[in-house]
Amino acid sequence: MDLGPGANAIRLLVAAIVLLATVGQGQVQESLQQIAFIADSDPWRAAKALSLTLERIIEPPLTSRLEKDPYLDSKGRLVVTPPTDYDEEAHRAKYAHWWTEPAHASQQHLYELLEECSDELAHPEATYMLYRMHLYGEWGIPHNWTLGWKYLERFNVLSNGTNATSLYDTAVAHATGLFGVIPVSPEKTLIYLQKASHLGSQEATQALAYRYLVGHHVPQDGTKALMLYSKVAHELRDSYPARFWHYHHEYYQNYGIPFVFSHGQELRLEHIYVSSWNRPLLRLRSFLLQLIEDADELGSLGYMDLGICDTVQQAIENTIDTYTQYADYATVLRRMLGIYEQFKGEIDDAEEVTKGCYGSGMALLGHLLLRGLGINEPDIEMAEQVLLHAHNILLSVNKSLPRIPLKDLGLLYHYEQKDYKRAAECYLHVQDPVNSYLLNLTQNSLSQEDLVKVAAGLEYGNLHSLFTSIQINELRLGTKPPDMLASKYSNFLERANYLQSPDLRNAFMQALMGNFENALWLYARSAELGSVAAMESAARILYKSPCLICSPPQIPPQRADMAFRYYDRARLMGSRWSAIKAGDICYRNGSYETAAALYLGGLSEYSRLTLAYMYEHGLGVDRNYHLAAQHYESATRFVPWAGTVGKVLVWKVALKSWLHSATWLQRLFHSLAALWNWVTI
Repeated sequence: MDLGPGANAIRLLVAAIVLLATVGQGQVQESLQQIAFIADSDPWRAAKALSLTLERIIEPPLTSRLEKDPYLDSKGRLVVTPPTDYDEEAHRAKYAHWWTEPAHASQQHLYELLEECSDELAHPEATYMLYRMHLYGEWGIPHNWTLGWKYLERFNVLSNGTNATSLYDTAVAHATGLFGVIPVSPEKTLIYLQKASHLGSQEATQALAYRYLVGHHVPQDGTKALMLYSKVAHELRDSYPARFWHYHHEYYQNYGIPFVFSHGQELRLEHIYVSSWNRPLLRLRSFLLQLIEDADELGSLGYMDLGICDTVQQAIENTIDTYTQYADYATVLRRMLGIYEQFKGEIDDAEEVTKGCYGSGMALLGHLLLRGLGINEPDIEMAEQVLLHAHNILLSVNKSLPRIPLKDLGLLYHYEQKDYKRAAECYLHVQDPVNSYLLNLTQNSLSQEDLVKVAAGLEYGNLHSLFTSIQINELRLGTKPPDMLASKYSNFLERANYLQSPDLRNAFMQALMGNFENALWLYARSAELGSVAAMESAARILYKSPCLICSPPQIPPQRADMAFRYYDRARLMGSRWSAIKAGDICYRNGSYETAAALYLGGLSEYSRLTLAYMYEHGLGVDRNYHLAAQHYESATRFVPWAGTVGKVLVWKVALKSWLHSATWLQRLFHSLAALWNWVTI
């Protein structure tokens, strides 16, 4: 008996719950059969129910800072290495093999349901899920450029071009050609960016602003760039509460670090911190390590009896999250509260090293309480109490140490209690001009002349101060040209990329799992916003630079061309490193004149070595032994093991130069040759 769609919905819900609760392969198959039963009459409902049982965004398992990082090697390095070559046939075979593995039965069944909905029923939501599966890797489906484009195009038709996200993705597809799937079309890119921007896409608006700023396939127009950048920046600013911006360091996570993909590049512990708020904590960590090291040198071991230094040192490490580990604020907060309650009454009688460690721990505790990290909401009253306590303890050890908690006390008085006099005193003691400027702006105590100085000083602070500086220049002074203000907004959005889009983080996570094509798509999306880090990361995935004596990577010409374009665009945004990499690609392709021009625009020890060889042999430049010797010497000057090699290369060039310039010797050789020819006639 047919009980109607309501009964079908109940059956689907029950089947989904059962599937979520199952642990055995047989139970999973049984639940899939229940969903398949309903799918006969309504495949979309079945697909929706099944999708709820699967993880949409697949990420590698990250661990707490309390645990060992499984992604670091024995030397504490994080190295993410994309494949050198790209073989389309191998990718097709890998894609086909995935569908034969029984472990993916749930994803495969979901895909079949969605495919039926899209191909036979022209269902827009199912088509949307399909295109995101193939381009973003959602629901664990392997990447496929061709199918991703197929369903993206179809979704735009079914949705009548009203989805801003898919329109932006279409613009990215035309900008990149999906790396060999479709022709690159700057004209279509611009059309779809304008459509997506009109529908409210911040990404598309920023991509247009970037194009007008640098003149990328459009006439350069600083005024239009400023208008668009300002719109995006203000919308982003208004989407978060004021308190968020006041403490933005604590929430700043930037995954735009492209050098993790370089060949053999080490990413040591000091480089894998992702939160910019770690800067004060890194200083605290540095001070604590120096304090313990000095105590060890003096043979003072009494501080170890209390165990405070070890606990505080571990706590500081556990509050500094990395690319592959997250901070455990709750545990750290609990431990620091325990130390506070246990030792606050007797710490005055402890030796200086112990007090220094204890005071650092209390500075950390106040830091967390002020920001509400590890607890449901900030505890301003206790934060002030603990920070003042930390200040007094550290002051008794060293007069320079109270700067650590005083910075937080200044923020507390400034933004929480509105006690501007005490806030000014704290900022003065810690020599914090940026927050002092912001405080003066709050009190409206600056003249027009002072505003000019303040605007310049605020550029070097956090996102809040940078945005304030741009506003002063844009709204109150009006002395800066539009393109300069647009560049400053671009810098603001680049630094705040983690707030606007998760693409950079998601791209890194995909690369960490070895899904480099998914990562490439996500980096490509961010690259169209003008992100230099995304451009360089995408280029490194597309083209892994070989060593000097190695053969170039075996990749399709479209991918090599896009890698060059990304590097060249990043070069125009000020990246000297990208100029060198673009030169490498041209050198490998035999475009020596272009390579020489790029190398000269981004001189480094590495580029000088190749440039010296080019001057020595006249590749793309006029043969010049003097310049070749100069570049050989400069290239090997800072490499200890290469000093002797550099001297040999310089001597070789000097000898060739002498032989080349010794015209009398050449004439002698010619005369002897002529004499020999006459004798042998």
